[in-house]
Amino acid sequence: MAAVRPAGNTPLLQTIVDGVRDVAADPGEGVASLVVLTDGNDTSGRSPSEVDAQVRGKGVRVFVVAIGEASCGTLPLRDVTAHTGGGCYDAGLDTLDDVLVTLFGLLWGG
Repeated sequence: MAAVRPAGNTPLLQTIVDGVRDVAADPGEGVASLVVLTDGNDTSGRSPSEVDAQVRGKGVRVFVVAIGEASCGTLPLRDVTAHTGGGCYDAGLDTLDDVLVTLFGLLWGG
């Protein structure tokens, strides 16, 4: 991770919409979930209320792990994750492992 350098745009909200659409289109066994790891704030220009309307009620829980510039304190991430039954987790490079262990333990019932 120390060698990774963020660059470019972060179409975060569009990525969430696309991910929920793809996961919802292939319902497997159990509860469908989408896990998004991001290091930047959204640059897609999507309206948070539009994104919320497109992901709510699709049967896909959205979980976001925000590191770097990204933050769960932003209203769109709080709304999208809460309205889908998911959650948002702030992490730093020093806490990312612990956050992922907690998140995947929750997802896999561990």
